[in-house]
Amino acid sequence: MIRSLKFSLGKSNFNKLEKLEIFHEMYMEDLKFYIDLLKNEQLPIQNFLSSKLLPINKIQNSKIRISIYQQAVSIIRSNINLTQKRVYKKYKKLYYKCSKENKHRKFLDKHFKELNINYLKRIKININKCSMILGAGLVDFEEGKSFDEFIRIRLPWNKENKKVGETINLPFNFYKYAKKYLNWNRRNTISITKQNNQFFLILFFEKEEIKKNNKNVVGLDIGYNKLISDSNGVHWRS
Repeated sequence: MIRSLKFSLGKSNFNKLEKLEIFHEMYMEDLKFYIDLLKNEQLPIQNFLSSKLLPINKIQNSKIRISIYQQAVSIIRSNINLTQKRVYKKYKKLYYKCSKENKHRKFLDKHFKELNINYLKRIKININKCSMILGAGLVDFEEGKSFDEFIRIRLPWNKENKKVGETINLPFNFYKYAKKYLNWNRRNTISITKQNNQFFLILFFEKEEIKKNNKNVVGLDIGYNKLISDSNGVHWRS
């Protein structure tokens, strides 16, 4: 059982939000960059690809580039499935029409799987609806005093005049409903989305679902000839 909860990052100071904005712009440009390469079959659609095989667009950090590539692959795969269903729906309507009018016999003689359809070219993705997805090694958390927690995000550039990577700490609070999930397991992967020029943090919580055991449940039926019969075949007369 998985739950996702959204938290506002609006309490962060202007300097930190400005850096997050720059990171977000770079991330989205690279996400679109990899999606376009995948659609044009210039990159393979697979679960993992070495950073050495990933061309550099805006972000040089290898771990972030791999994360963006994996997100792009996930988006492409889900859209292929949606496109296949949409195309198949149109195919059925066209097939029925041609069959009814007895037209285009070559088309009717082919199975749907035999049609040479390039689904990648038919995919349409609105990049503005996508979020940043950051996993272990790119984010961590620490408790706060004036705020419940801070999320530390590794930025894709180094500190000024230093070889050390720059990070930002963004504060957030747990609202009343979210506190119900504090005893659940929190996933390492987080998502950051931008809505109406505001940034929000998405956390994912999971808990093992307890399956109910119905083996000992007995059903009862009140009858006419027998007063009561249960689901185990036992009967009681009056």
